Amino acid sequence: MRRLAPLPALAALAALSGCTVAVTSAPPPQPVYEVPPPVYEPPPAPLPPEVYYGGQHLVPPAHGGGWCYVAGPHAHDYFPDRLDWYVFDDGFYFWSGPVALPYVGGHPMPGGGWCYVSGPHRHDYYPPPDVGFVWRGGGYVYGGAWTPARPPPRSWWIYAPPPPPPRRAVSAPPPPAYRPPPPAVRPAPPRPPPPQAAPPPPARPPPASAPPGAPPPAAPPSVPAPPPPGRPAPAPAAEPPGHGGTPPGQGGTPHGHQPSPGDHDQGPGRKDGAGGTADRARETVDRARELESQGLRRVPPPRPGPGPLVPIPPRDPAPAAAPPAPAPAAASATPSRRPPSSGAVPAPSGAAPAPPPQRAAPAARPAEKPAEKKKEPPPARRKGDADKEK
Repeated sequence: MRRLAPLPALAALAALSGCTVAVTSAPPPQPVYEVPPPVYEPPPAPLPPEVYYGGQHLVPPAHGGGWCYVAGPHAHDYFPDRLDWYVFDDGFYFWSGPVALPYVGGHPMPGGGWCYVSGPHRHDYYPPPDVGFVWRGGGYVYGGAWTPARPPPRSWWIYAPPPPPPRRAVSAPPPPAYRPPPPAVRPAPPRPPPPQAAPPPPARPPPASAPPGAPPPAAPPSVPAPPPPGRPAPAPAAEPPGHGGTPPGQGGTPHGHQPSPGDHDQGPGRKDGAGGTADRARETVDRARELESQGLRRVPPPRPGPGPLVPIPPRDPAPAAAPPAPAPAAASATPSRRPPSSGAVPAPSGAAPAPPPQRAAPAARPAEKPAEKKKEPPPARRKGDADKEK
């Protein structure tokens, strides 16, 4: 405070003397950044080695144990566990040690027979692949179908020792000094299995044939094609009389009369649509058939509208053909008064009964001429009569 006290006085003196004093504040302190301590990251795992073998060999127990059955050049991701049992040639390890594999329990033997040793033991041969021998617990255990009471035949297991290494092979180098074979002699990498094509769809079973004597299958119903847009559907064709149709004069709307609104659901002021004509015709035919099945028919009234219903009179049987008349003795100019008879054709079975034939009006009878009287010849005179007249 004592140092800052003379500052106002110095400022007043400087103003009087014409000097300008600039007072600046101290800059803010810079932020301090703390650097985190380095995090330890383990080095990446080394890539597995690619070691090439020239044929069959022993698999180290640390990598599964047992015997490798590949007879040609191939690669593994491990080095041999005992280099003194291998030789080296052109980048490939070849097996040259003894074959002494451990077995546990009884098992078949090469050339027939059975090994009855129940505990762990060793043999100077390796078992055949895929016949029941499994590497388990540091040794081969047999679990196949053969038993001591039923051993396999001699031809079931014919043992062949591994082939010898090449003559120019040298001692196997240690892993740091290993050099793989040149690419020209390396085996090709295993190819992935080809994609399996989708199985074909199952074939459809052939249609079952009808048993002998059975009727053939019915044909599907035919559906008429719909009419083009904007054009009304055609009216159904009326069936002829005697074949299921409506007989003339026994139903329908008489000529010159309009159908009743109640019969055809056509109210006043309502216009027919695209199918109005066809619907009216179909309803008329259906109504006539229904009335005919009940023994009724509609009589056309003198006024518009539906006529009254009256029972249909029984139909007379068709008249039988009359026998031919005998020829007259003398020709007569008078025409025959009997109208020509028309033979009636019986209607087919199941069809509607035919309407009664309409009888034609009798023709007008022509005027008959008066019969002329024949003059009789005078009677012959007798001789006596003539003498009397004299």
